[in-house]
Amino acid sequence: SRPYTVSATVGRVTEPKHSWQLRLPLRVKLLAASSLLLLLPYLGYRYVNEMEQFLRDGLASTLLGNARAVAAAIGEQGLSAELATESPGQSDIYVHRLPVPIQVDGYDEDWRALEIQAEAIHANGLVPTNGHQTGPGANLRAGVHDDSLYLLVTVTDQAVVYAQPNAIGSGLADHLMLTTLDGNGEKITHIIDTLSPGWARATVVLESRGEFAPIRRAYRIKGEWRETATGYAVELRLPYEVAANGLRIDVADASTLGARKPRVAASTAETEGAIGHLVLPSTRIESALRAIGAADGRRVWVVDRKARVRGRAGSLAASSTENPIHPLFRWLLTPPEVKESGPLGTSRLRNPVVTQTLAGSDGALWQRTVRGNASIVTAAHAISVNEVVVGAVVVEENAAPIQTLRRQALVELFAQTLAVACLAALVLIWFASRVGKRLQRLRDEANAAIDRQGRVVGAIASGGRGDEISDLGESISGMLVRLQGYNDYLEQLARRLSHELRTPIAVIRSSLDNLEHAPPDEGERYAQRAKLGLARLNTILSRMSEATRLEEYLVSAERARFDVVQVVRTASDSYARVWPETRFKFSNDAPEDLQVYGVPDLL
Repeated sequence: SRPYTVSATVGRVTEPKHSWQLRLPLRVKLLAASSLLLLLPYLGYRYVNEMEQFLRDGLASTLLGNARAVAAAIGEQGLSAELATESPGQSDIYVHRLPVPIQVDGYDEDWRALEIQAEAIHANGLVPTNGHQTGPGANLRAGVHDDSLYLLVTVTDQAVVYAQPNAIGSGLADHLMLTTLDGNGEKITHIIDTLSPGWARATVVLESRGEFAPIRRAYRIKGEWRETATGYAVELRLPYEVAANGLRIDVADASTLGARKPRVAASTAETEGAIGHLVLPSTRIESALRAIGAADGRRVWVVDRKARVRGRAGSLAASSTENPIHPLFRWLLTPPEVKESGPLGTSRLRNPVVTQTLAGSDGALWQRTVRGNASIVTAAHAISVNEVVVGAVVVEENAAPIQTLRRQALVELFAQTLAVACLAALVLIWFASRVGKRLQRLRDEANAAIDRQGRVVGAIASGGRGDEISDLGESISGMLVRLQGYNDYLEQLARRLSHELRTPIAVIRSSLDNLEHAPPDEGERYAQRAKLGLARLNTILSRMSEATRLEEYLVSAERARFDVVQVVRTASDSYARVWPETRFKFSNDAPEDLQVYGVPDLL
């Protein structure tokens, strides 16, 4: 009793499109996938680094073997005894051998040009382990050339006190005190002071109860006194024989108020009264090193148990054999500095490897040069006398050839990788363009093959490439052929249906017409024919509504035995009554009873 409304909407269900989806072309995807090729140069870089580490380990082993050989040669030639001769404590003064004489002017330019490093001394005579001066004190440089000994003492003093004209050599002003030994072992004390900056005066004095009494002027000692920003510097030249038996240098500071005499601010002696010896590089050891340890880019040192240099030979400068490379790679890969020679004028080797070796354990160490772009490998081996370590052989070699080899390998790797990457990118772009064009052409042909009404109006040309795209084109072409056939079938379906439906309709109409004008005794026969035509029409419509294709209807029809002659005669009579203006002729050459197995309506 209540009205209801039922409605439905028929449409096509589609997936929702997301606006955030990113559409990438095929060539971009291929290039992104090809980025995995960048792993190849990384693996090559790792391989080059491992190769460099292998070469470094080999070079360290080689240098360690060379150090053992040099130590054995020094022991066989009896040169180990020179390393074992030394005075106790830290009172010895290291003296460098100078290739040229020093100009005595109070400046250190000559010493710096020869790379002579200053040694720090302070009140107790100990050299700081870090090589830097701590508190009031002085720095000392010492060298010998021919028969002359050169000394440069740089003193830190905020208030310089000069001597009075009548008190030269009395020790009441800031001064240097040199203590030497004569041939009989007697001490000789020299005081170097001055009235003002300029030439310094050396006076032989006699010390009694803490006071000095001038005896005579020491004309063999020449000196220059110069003020500096932090104190003063005194440069001396004296005959080597004066200090050959021993030398002690004290720096006296007279700035302390109320002091009876200037206090000792710095001294080369560890204990009061101790006199050290002059320690020089051994000419015999250096000759032996030049004979057995010389090599390009290699430097050999021999140090005593206090790490003082007793001999050196060679240089870290190596001849460069690097091939010229592109400026871009030169900027990315800085070439190693093969001209770095290092501190030739050092007196002590303060190196962890040297300390380790003097403690009885050999070792090797890699370190950077001052500029930081080249590496130096250092190996050391101990020198023993009666199982007592008296020194060590230190071998250093410039690792620039290994770095150059690594650099050239990286340059070749980068160049080849860049060339291969560019070629691969071009090939991938070309391949992606070709594939994209073929897919676009296939898309365009597929769109053009079907019009807006869904009819097939064209075909797809087969590429004939023998690949997946060609197979796809052939598949789509086959689909279009089948679709074309089905469209043709649908277009002919109306005519076929008209033919199938017109026959029972004609039978029914003719039967009704005959029934209208037929005598009563024949009316039953025409009514029966009209019922048969109606049943046939109903059967056709029912089966067509159940079947998706006409062929399914034909296949599903029930078959039976019937007389072909009778069916054709009945159909001819029916057609003649439906179309009276058309002449139908029935002829029969077969027997009257011709039985077949099939569907009479479809026939």
